[in-house]
Amino acid sequence: MTDTPWQGDACSLVDAFRSGERSPLEELDATLAKCLGNFQCDCRGVGADWEVAELREIASTLLGDVDLIREPAQITDDFTGLMQRAMGRAVNDVELRLWTPLGARVRFVKQVTPETEDLTARRLEVNDLEGDYATGAWGDEVREYHLSIAVPARDVGEQMLAGRVKLVVDGEVLSEAKVLAEWTGDEALSTKLNPQVVQATGYAEYAEVVQEGLSAVRDGDTETATKRFARAAQIAHALDDPDKMREVELVVEVVDAETGKVRPKSNVDELDMKELDTSSTKTVRRNRPGP
Repeated sequence: MTDTPWQGDACSLVDAFRSGERSPLEELDATLAKCLGNFQCDCRGVGADWEVAELREIASTLLGDVDLIREPAQITDDFTGLMQRAMGRAVNDVELRLWTPLGARVRFVKQVTPETEDLTARRLEVNDLEGDYATGAWGDEVREYHLSIAVPARDVGEQMLAGRVKLVVDGEVLSEAKVLAEWTGDEALSTKLNPQVVQATGYAEYAEVVQEGLSAVRDGDTETATKRFARAAQIAHALDDPDKMREVELVVEVVDAETGKVRPKSNVDELDMKELDTSSTKTVRRNRPGP
């Protein structure tokens, strides 16, 4: 196999923490900057002796995912699945292109399925009104996105086109959807939330409170950790997601999920902590209408 410039960069990811010239994080950031756009990278941590945040940074920057392999004996099956999924990615260079009118401001663009991922900082300007958000290669799958656009105020009853979202594959626009804004004085209409948005924000909050809980554990703040995991249990209950509830139960005993009553476990396995960490951002489509 002939070497390519990015094959060397891929290998240097492994050595990113061994340079004596720069700090480990500086070396990692520099390596990721060189790799960006050259290949997609899924990351796996084996056992407990690794940092989820470090692998998540690599996976997020290189448009892949991160997961835990509990035992070395599971490596073969996991890597076989990774290769099958990689070979099934028939569409490369998929981007969301977002157009917004003059005076509008993009507050955020987030992927919500199959993982929660904030794409806002990935924006590459196409022109004064459009920007592209890289999403990597796709296989036979469904992905969902949540975006927020702030527009200048108008009078009650007025409507406007607040945005256009285009699916761009290898530079070609394949589909487009419009984002409409309407001003109303009806409080019931203005406060009603779309069920899909409710689920998207629920999964986003779940991932956030889990990360806060894990951070509190590392800081030795049991009280804050318990409160955050209690909130995670409430969200899992509201989402009716048994997988998320099982994740929370790795680190606390859930007494009453609806009210958020939990008890800390006396001894939590480090592998369970890492499983909760890596799984907290993964989501599923649940009882949703067509695409």
